[in-house]
Amino acid sequence: MDKDMYPAILEDIIHSLNISKEELESHVHDITEYWETCLDKGAINNRDTAILVLTTCVSCYLTGRGINLENSRISDASSGLLLTLVTLIPLYAWTRPENNFPKIHALIPCKKSSKLKADSKIDILSQAEDILRNKWPQ
Repeated sequence: MDKDMYPAILEDIIHSLNISKEELESHVHDITEYWETCLDKGAINNRDTAILVLTTCVSCYLTGRGINLENSRISDASSGLLLTLVTLIPLYAWTRPENNFPKIHALIPCKKSSKLKADSKIDILSQAEDILRNKWPQ
């Protein structure tokens, strides 16, 4: 992800949730661990189901933070926050060793394009960046 864009996204989430960066990073870690546990204990072997479980985990987290996703007025404003967190959780998991989150790495692989060098941006990360760039134009 673009080095200038990632902090801007984090700042937006931090501002929206009214928490510190350290607290957000801790929450992202906890949600990622919980998602991994749900995938493992639920014996989930389908990518779409894995994303649905992640979206449910993030929705529960946001509801616990007092963000009501059921209210149509609020959900329009909150859907960007939900989408951003659903995007950032796999990004966080992919930055960790595969043995930390084996189910996430297996179900939501971070595939590199054959045209890219080994240390280049990853295809799915570029797609996520494009989606988020449309939300937060520079």
